[in-house]
Amino acid sequence: MKRILTLVFFLLTLANYAQLVNAESKRIQNDSIRFTSIFECNFNTSKTNNIKISAFNFNFTEQLKSKNYLNYYLFFGNYERNEINSDIVTNASMFHFRYNRKINRTIRFELFTQVQNNRLLNIQLRNLYGVGTRIKFYKHKLLSAYLGNSYMFEYQKLYQEGENTFQFHRLNNYLSFHLKNKSHTIEVNSITYYQPSIEDFKNYRFTHESSLNFKITKNLFYNTSISLGFDNMPALGINKNNYSFKNGLKLVI
Repeated sequence: MKRILTLVFFLLTLANYAQLVNAESKRIQNDSIRFTSIFECNFNTSKTNNIKISAFNFNFTEQLKSKNYLNYYLFFGNYERNEINSDIVTNASMFHFRYNRKINRTIRFELFTQVQNNRLLNIQLRNLYGVGTRIKFYKHKLLSAYLGNSYMFEYQKLYQEGENTFQFHRLNNYLSFHLKNKSHTIEVNSITYYQPSIEDFKNYRFTHESSLNFKITKNLFYNTSISLGFDNMPALGINKNNYSFKNGLKLVI
């Protein structure tokens, strides 16, 4: 059993929010490790012209594989809080659980559920329940590619007066690539999501995220990532487009 404890020192974040939670990026791409824990804690504070800005973010990931490697369990969550002069500007949390069953060398069966709230996105509560498949259509020592297709039921309650609860039946589709160099000192990840409503295909979400990891020492990594998102029918008062750019250091013990 091998544990990985990750502490990320936050260097730079711009527009740190997204409409869609990237569950694919939480997977640990290592077939030989059965149990893995990852913890990330980010804190940033600054004061200019008597205006104090504080940002706190905590993330955790638990990944477990059965002894025969047929069953895979992934649980992750995060909490984010931003304040200006002790007044809360944003407050968000999310928890996600996913079960994965290996059918053969190519196909896996998946079940997942998620609960989320995000004041910045006007979301008081969002619950997701999904079922589908994950297909490994290319596998090499240095490159792997996966295609996911699933059905997802979404319940959403918004911070607004009048009608504020909505239900959607969506398709959840994603395409991911994972690339490493021969010395495993550089890793590139690319994930694209497309989630249209089954009742109305004009109601859809699209997200793309790319990340680059550099190995500095045996246990220290530098990470940079960019995420672009689009929601064609967002909550009232929320922009359709969003993006996130992050840099950080990752310590693996």
